[in-house]
Amino acid sequence: MNKTALLLVGLVFVSMFSGVFAANTCSDGTSYGKCNPTSYYYCWHGEGTSIQLVFYPTMCVKQLGGTGCPAGYDATPDGTNCIKTGCDVPGSTQLVLKGQCSTTNKPYYCSNDGVLVQNPTLCGCPAADQEAVNDACVKKSGCAYSNPPCGADYNCDTPKNQCVLKSGCTYNNPACDSLSENCIDNVCVKKHGCAYDNPACVEGKICDVSKIKSGQCVSVGGAASTTPDTSATTDTGTGASLPSLKLCGIGLVFPALFGFGYLYSRSRKR
Repeated sequence: MNKTALLLVGLVFVSMFSGVFAANTCSDGTSYGKCNPTSYYYCWHGEGTSIQLVFYPTMCVKQLGGTGCPAGYDATPDGTNCIKTGCDVPGSTQLVLKGQCSTTNKPYYCSNDGVLVQNPTLCGCPAADQEAVNDACVKKSGCAYSNPPCGADYNCDTPKNQCVLKSGCTYNNPACDSLSENCIDNVCVKKHGCAYDNPACVEGKICDVSKIKSGQCVSVGGAASTTPDTSATTDTGTGASLPSLKLCGIGLVFPALFGFGYLYSRSRKR
């Protein structure tokens, strides 16, 4: 095969494979054989014919004309390579810079020595109901965080993060007047009966509480009196009451008068 034939075969071969790669781009839009100017990832074919992004700072520094290294990397003294200066977070693709907190994976912090540590005091805690105590994330205290929760008779005042007694007479907040009210369905209700004016007696009747504590309305004069009768005073000498003595005196007067009249009429006849 002469030189001309070999040249044609070579051109066909190159054009075939260059067409395969040149017509494709990587997942971030970087063209094949080019570097992403911000991430310093190089679009390359990898193994076989599939193309992928490869972190290749040495190639990208050269290709981009020594524009520097991406965040988290420092250039070598000769400017031909980039060295990682941050911290990798487990389970994350984020690179945390030295002296900074992770923005997506609290409470991770990258020390100035490039060591990844947890620093809740500086970086905060991952959950809203947590707080930093002694450089550790613990659940916040108070009823707003159910730590501990309020009792059955209390509600949680979330803004104040404190338990407050439920309102209503069931919880004695406020309590009912035990003399005139009952607590029904958490509401103070006036007791029934004329003794509590619920209802009050109509005109011409009075409230009699001698038999029923709540009272009952009776006609004036028909109510049972609760005041002792002091009109009958006992004579301690005879044991008889004054009214009985009066009646006895009257009974003696009439026979005496009759006898006196009889004797007077006999004396006249003589």
